[in-house]
Amino acid sequence: MKIKITKEQFEDYEEVRVNGLTNMYDITTVCELSGLDKEIVIQIMKEYDKLMEEFPEVRKWMNK
Repeated sequence: MKIKITKEQFEDYEEVRVNGLTNMYDITTVCELSGLDKEIVIQIMKEYDKLMEEFPEVRKWMNK
């Protein structure tokens, strides 16, 4: 079953990624730092490019 990712979930993931807090393939740590479930993190990783297109404001928000 495909999980629908919200803008807020994507922002939480991006905050961890942009701040370089951990290797993003260390899913356990990404989950701890972002507060997201493992299934959500994996879905974001699979759909990353699509999510960047769907939520372009997240990139702009992260660059402020």
